[in-house]
Amino acid sequence: MSEPSGLIQIAQAARLLMISEERIRQLQKQGYIPRLDKRGVVPLVGAVQGYLRYLKDDERRTAKSAADSRVRDARALEIELRIAERSRDLIPLEDALSDMAELAALVRAELAGLPARLTRILDERQKIETEIDGVLARLSERAAQKAQSLGVYPETAGLPGPRNPALTPYMLPWSAAVHRGNYRRVVAVTAAQSGKTDSMLDVIGARLDQRPAPILYVGPTKEFLTDQFEPRLMALLDDAATLSNKVVRGRRMKKTLKSVAGVRVRLAHAGSSSALKSDPAALALIDEYDEM
Repeated sequence: MSEPSGLIQIAQAARLLMISEERIRQLQKQGYIPRLDKRGVVPLVGAVQGYLRYLKDDERRTAKSAADSRVRDARALEIELRIAERSRDLIPLEDALSDMAELAALVRAELAGLPARLTRILDERQKIETEIDGVLARLSERAAQKAQSLGVYPETAGLPGPRNPALTPYMLPWSAAVHRGNYRRVVAVTAAQSGKTDSMLDVIGARLDQRPAPILYVGPTKEFLTDQFEPRLMALLDDAATLSNKVVRGRRMKKTLKSVAGVRVRLAHAGSSSALKSDPAALALIDEYDEM
């Protein structure tokens, strides 16, 4: 005997919704599927709509539960970090980086004064200085390798994948000299599109990662900063595994001012005297000087 129009047997509804008959009855008790006076049947439209409503509610409950779980995990982690900091098992990242930079500067100063303390013979001093320079050069090469691992070109680039400084070998001595820090001024004279800006990004990434200190980058125009250099700098900071978590984001991040592990990176241009003198810098990089 056929059911009145719009009604179907519970067994048919179960097959239609791909659930059990018992599940249909549970959804009726929960108020999702209408219950009728006539036993064994349910309204077709009411059953489908009720089941869809149940699925949406279940999805919201699952999402809320997952969000609550993430909040609990975050609170637990925060408590663990506070305990570790109070017990001195954990120290602020800024303190650690500052201590490392101070130690590196001390080692460099001690090495610089070593030849004069060892001998008064000029030939001997020169030999010792040569050996020290060799040690610093090898450290600089290691820094260049580290900088290479920090940069990754996107799929849209001409050569996507990890940054390879060897593609512009003529810029390697300049990068090494800047990173070594033995000179007050290092100049590179190149043609256009020679990879000098990428080399500057290598130096910035390596310095922020290994010896963090305030950096000032100066470009020829404001448009160059905001349209060309700043997106490439952010790509470096986002792609570098050792830097991405150190970047201060949100309202404190500006187009011309970045903060990485508490260290400021200021982007300025030749037409802004206030930006050029607003922040102290341990490293200043001037790009496209002939265009200023």
